[in-house]
Amino acid sequence: MSLNKYYQNKYGRRAVLRGIGAGALAPFLPILEADAQSSLGIKRFVCITTPNGIEDALPTGSETNFNFRDSLRSFDPHKSDITCIGGMDWKAFNQAKDKPSNNHTEPVPITLTGAFSVRPANNNKNNWTSARPSVDQYIAQRLWENQDTRTKFKSIIAGVKVTAWASKLIYAEANKPLSPENKPSNLHARMFDGLNPGTVNGGSGGEPDPAVLRALQARRSVLDNITADLTRINSRIGADDKVKMEAHLQSIREIETRLDFEAEQAQVAADSEAAEKGTACSIPSLKNEDGSFENNYRKEGENQMDIIANSFACDLTRVATLMWSNGTNQYMFPSKGVDVGHHHQTHQNENANKGNRIKTSQWYAERVLYLVEKLKSIPDGNNGTLFDSTAILWTSEHAGGGGHGRSNLPFTILGSMGGSIQTGRFLDFRKTGSNGRGRHNGDLYLSLIHAMGYTDLRSFGEPNLGDGVLPGFLT
Repeated sequence: MSLNKYYQNKYGRRAVLRGIGAGALAPFLPILEADAQSSLGIKRFVCITTPNGIEDALPTGSETNFNFRDSLRSFDPHKSDITCIGGMDWKAFNQAKDKPSNNHTEPVPITLTGAFSVRPANNNKNNWTSARPSVDQYIAQRLWENQDTRTKFKSIIAGVKVTAWASKLIYAEANKPLSPENKPSNLHARMFDGLNPGTVNGGSGGEPDPAVLRALQARRSVLDNITADLTRINSRIGADDKVKMEAHLQSIREIETRLDFEAEQAQVAADSEAAEKGTACSIPSLKNEDGSFENNYRKEGENQMDIIANSFACDLTRVATLMWSNGTNQYMFPSKGVDVGHHHQTHQNENANKGNRIKTSQWYAERVLYLVEKLKSIPDGNNGTLFDSTAILWTSEHAGGGGHGRSNLPFTILGSMGGSIQTGRFLDFRKTGSNGRGRHNGDLYLSLIHAMGYTDLRSFGEPNLGDGVLPGFLT
C-alpha cells in the first residue's frame, strides 16, 4: 500500500474500525464499502487558459476519425488521449439580462464558471465578478471537504505574467476572485517548504520529528492569537466590513486545516506501515528564466508546470489552474516567425493575420504538451503515470479567429481522469442545445465534475441555461 493511500485512510475508516469494532459497523458497511471503492483511484484536474482565443481549435472529420488542424498538429502523437469539444457557448454572456460589454474584462468571469457576471457598484469595468464558483475551485472544495481526499493544499493557482487587468478568472465562491501566483519561486517555496521526499515515499518508522511538531505548534499558536483578535474586532464593525472579516477568518480556518493535515503527515511519515513506495515524489529544480522575452515567458510557464506535476506526485494537491497572461497582451513569438502582437492579431487585418494566429496557437499548444509529457514521465505507484489519473482542460476567454466570439469556444481535454472520460473523440455539440444552438459551457464543467466522481451535482453555472452532462463524454 502506498503512503498516499495509507494516510488518506488512516484517520477515516481504520480509526472507526479500531474504535468501535466491526460488529457495531454492520448498518454502515455498505457506505464504508462504497467509500473504500471510491478511494481506490486518485483523480486529478488541471485547467489551463491561454489568451485571445485558439485559432482552428476544432479538428476536421468525425467523432472517432478526426484530424487536427495546423494549430494543434503537435497533438498528433497524443491523439488517443485527447477529447475535442465543439459547440460550447457562453450562454451566461449571450443570455444575460444585465449584459456586460463584449471586451476583455467583463466577460472573463464567465470563462470557468458558466455563471452570469456581476456588475460592480462603482461600475468599473475591470471589477466585474462572477455569481458562482469556477469549476476548478468547486472540485477543489469537494475534495477538501472529505477527509479521505483532503490534501495539504486545496489547489494551485498559478499564473505566467498575469496582470490585474482582465484577470478575474478564478472564483472560490460568488464575488470572490482568486489571484494567481505569478512567481514560480514563491509558489515553489509555498508548496515544498519543509518537505522531505524520502519520508513522503516511505520512512523507516519511529516517532515524528519533534522539531517539525514544535514548528507546527508555533504556527498554530500565532493563528490562534490572530483569530482571537479578529473575532473581537468583528463584534464592533459594520455589516460591510463583517463580510471582509469573514473572508479573512475563512482563510485562517483553511490554514488551520492545513496545519492539522501536516501534523497527521508527520505521524504517518514516522509510522512503519508507511515504508512502501508510492508515487515518485521529488522537489523540482527551477529553470533559469533568462534570455529573450519569449524564452523567459516559456521558462516561467515550464517552472510553474514542473511545480504542478511534482505537487501531484507528492499528493500535495490534486487540482491546479494555470493562467497564461491576459487577453490584451501584445506578446510576439519570433521562434514561430510571429512579429505581430497577439492582441493586434485578433483585431487588425484579421484575415491577413490568420497565419500569425495559427502560429501563436501552435506555440501555446506546445506549452500544454509540456505538461502532458511531464505527467506521462512520472510514475504513479501501481497506477501507471500521473497523466493516467489526470484530465487537463485547455480553453481561452474568447473563441478563435478575430474579435471576441462568445459561441463555439475552444475546449480541448487531454487525459481520461483515471478512465472516466472517453478519449480519442471529437464531440461536436453545435446546434444540439435546448435553443437549437450550442451547449452551455457549464455542461462541460458538469461533465468533468461527474468524471471526478461527484455525480450528485445536476447542473453547473447558471442552472437554467444547461442541458446536463454531455452525451458521449463519460465512459
